[in-house]
Amino acid sequence: MLNYIFYPNQWSEAHHFSKYARRLVGKNNMKQNIILTGATGLVGKRLFHELRNRGCEISILSRNLEKTRSQFPDAANVHLWAPGVQGAWRNAFDGAAAVIHLAGESIGGSRWTKQYKKRLYESRVNGTREIVAAITAAKRRPPVLISASAVGYYGDCGERDVDESSPPGDDFLAGLCVDWEAAALDARSCGVRVVTPRFGVILAKEGGAFEQLIAPFRFFAGGRIGGGAQWMSWIHIEDVVRLLLLVLETESFEGAVNITTPHPVRNRDLASLLREGSA
Repeated sequence: MLNYIFYPNQWSEAHHFSKYARRLVGKNNMKQNIILTGATGLVGKRLFHELRNRGCEISILSRNLEKTRSQFPDAANVHLWAPGVQGAWRNAFDGAAAVIHLAGESIGGSRWTKQYKKRLYESRVNGTREIVAAITAAKRRPPVLISASAVGYYGDCGERDVDESSPPGDDFLAGLCVDWEAAALDARSCGVRVVTPRFGVILAKEGGAFEQLIAPFRFFAGGRIGGGAQWMSWIHIEDVVRLLLLVLETESFEGAVNITTPHPVRNRDLASLLREGSA
């Protein structure tokens, strides 16, 4: 089970976001630029629109230019980017106000074959290394990098409480998260503040884990996994976005940050709630 580090007074600060919005406008009303990867994902979409609503300009790095440009016509720029691809996307980092790196192959996108594990590793670890290399090479480096991670870092915790100081697990996902975070933390060597938010299971009506969890009930099947005693550290998409904004604005946040609700639930209890909601 995860201990939770956020408190109600911080939630309201993240919701209003006024101090950070003023900071991004800067002198002479010149808007500064935020670089975003993973914009077409569940979190990226919500975060993009929230930042735009607050007056920020967003440069998106994407593997699919046409799809991304059609979805985000008001993006400041869309650059072709993928791990191993060299190009003009590196120039976007010079003078950027922040980098938010959410891109990576979906954990639940396929069965974890040896080949798919390789894709997961390369998209996350190697991709993050290239982001950090671009930050390091910039003449005017972005002051902050927020690079996604996951609570899978802790492995199977059983009944133990864990927090950001707890050691990693010993399975594939835990090892992936360790290397993923280490790649991001290398940016510290050039004076960049690095935050690695460890996301719990993100619930949203428009997709993500919620869609996968609710699907069995639509076919009159149970949603419980095994005995259902497993703890699930979850969070709603709206709170994910608010907390990312808080982390972005608050310079005291650095390193690993658990982004989950205060109270994890057992799988069987979540399945019961989903069953009631789908009835």
